[in-house]
Amino acid sequence: YNFGANAGYMFNKHMGIDLGLNFLLGSQTIGEYSSRAIDRDWSTGNIIESTSSRTTSMSSNMFNICPSIVLSTGMEKFTPFAKFGVDMGFGKAITERVVYQKNYSQSTLSSTLKNEMTQGMAFGLFGVLGGIYTLNDKFSIVGEFHISSKSWTPQFEEVTEATVNGVDLLPTMTTSEKEKELVKKYTETNQGSNDPNQPSKALATTFPYNSIGLSLGVRFNL
Repeated sequence: YNFGANAGYMFNKHMGIDLGLNFLLGSQTIGEYSSRAIDRDWSTGNIIESTSSRTTSMSSNMFNICPSIVLSTGMEKFTPFAKFGVDMGFGKAITERVVYQKNYSQSTLSSTLKNEMTQGMAFGLFGVLGGIYTLNDKFSIVGEFHISSKSWTPQFEEVTEATVNGVDLLPTMTTSEKEKELVKKYTETNQGSNDPNQPSKALATTFPYNSIGLSLGVRFNL
């Protein structure tokens, strides 16, 4: 879902500027995995089994700032136009992994791990083709077809929830276990040499935020 508003100023009938502010509320993507293993307890002759399931989900939100140049035909009743500009965003991505296991002895283990990735600015370009239908001096109907090419590389990751069989593990985790500085490259000379009181380092991942869509709205003329 995408919610937003635009404000603009026309220098003349054919050229102007526009500033769009919008909030992207991403839906959750879920992946599931399960396994089952069967064996025989040779001491009793009974069939025993172990099971495991894992559910991983990811969602993201982003606040976008989109300044652009507006080119208009300047026609009166119906006005086709185009916009071209840059798309800058500030986002947060949340991943959650839930694991449930039951082993051959029928003891169970359930765990939850939730991470948040933040910082870093998304950057890209966008273009819009649209039309304005004038209702009166104050109100118009605006329709737009827009396409955007943008990517985001988070720079920080933090564990916000960690439980095993309902026990909260966050108070026992060190800063290096809970926090990661996400970088393009790093050198680790001695495994396990991280300062426990400082964030650890990990390779950053770039996420694409390309989009294409249609929008319909109402414009108020001052």
